[in-house]
Amino acid sequence: MHESRIQLSGFEEYKQKKQEDRNSAIKEDKTVETNIIQSEIAYDEPPQEEQKVADPAPVSQEMLTQYWIEFSHTAGVRASSLMKAIIPELQSNEVVVTIASAAQQDAIEDVRMNFIHFVTQKTNGVIQSLRIEKGAAEITDRKPYTEKEKLEFMLSKNPEWKEMIEKLGLRLP
Repeated sequence: MHESRIQLSGFEEYKQKKQEDRNSAIKEDKTVETNIIQSEIAYDEPPQEEQKVADPAPVSQEMLTQYWIEFSHTAGVRASSLMKAIIPELQSNEVVVTIASAAQQDAIEDVRMNFIHFVTQKTNGVIQSLRIEKGAAEITDRKPYTEKEKLEFMLSKNPEWKEMIEKLGLRLP
C-alpha cells in the first residue's frame, strides 16, 4: 500500500481495504479460469466425454427466499438489515430485487457478487444473476401528524366520540 501524505479516516481506510480485497478476489478468479483453460489446451489427447449431470432441480420462490435470508446472516450489518426487509422475486432463472432508493441500491451492490456466488453454488448453477430494479416505495399507512389529522383518525375509529363532542358542545379544529 502506498503511503500518502493525507491521513485517511477510519471509514475511508476501511473502504479502501475492502476495495483492495475485492480487486484481489477478482484477480484470483481470473487466475483460476486462466489456469483451467491453459491446462485444457496443454493436453493433446482428445477430450473425454463429459459426464452428463442430471438437470438441476428447478428453484422455487420459497427456496430463493430461504437462500436470501441465509445469505443475509453473512452480509454486513447494513446489507443484512436491508435484505431482511426486501423479498426477492424469482423470474425465470434470475433473482429480481426491487429497491426504493439509491442508498438501498448501494447496499445491495456491495453484496451482489457474493450473493450471486452463494446462490449459484446452492442452486447448482440454475440461478446465476441478480437484477436490481428501482420501484416506487410502498406507502404504508400514514400516521396522523397534525392535531386535526389525529382527531379525524380517532373519530374514524370511534364514531361515538363525534356524538359525544356534539352533546358536550366542544369546539374542535
